[in-house]
Amino acid sequence: MQVRAILNEISKELKELNNKVDKLIKIHNDSNVLFNETSILRLPKYLQETIIIVSQNKKVKGITAEEVSNVSKKARAIESAHLNSLVGLGYLTKERVSRKVCFKLRNKY
Repeated sequence: MQVRAILNEISKELKELNNKVDKLIKIHNDSNVLFNETSILRLPKYLQETIIIVSQNKKVKGITAEEVSNVSKKARAIESAHLNSLVGLGYLTKERVSRKVCFKLRNKY
């Protein structure tokens, strides 16, 4: 009985991972981003969630930490730290737009 439960858990985790890879492939195909899917999968889960939210943003100016926190349901300060970590790792760029700081995916060009 325990073996079946373990196999069900493994199957669930594999489906979740497959869904993430599919999302990342779509993101990569839809934009000229500098990173690839495997590099994102090496990130901790909380950074994966944040970069997926940023990549789904369609605004030209970028997305603020507050907007990311509204989607993720996490505190703005937490998302701000995640976004700044992704800037430091080279996945995002950071730009001040009037009084707000906006984050965008780093492009190849």
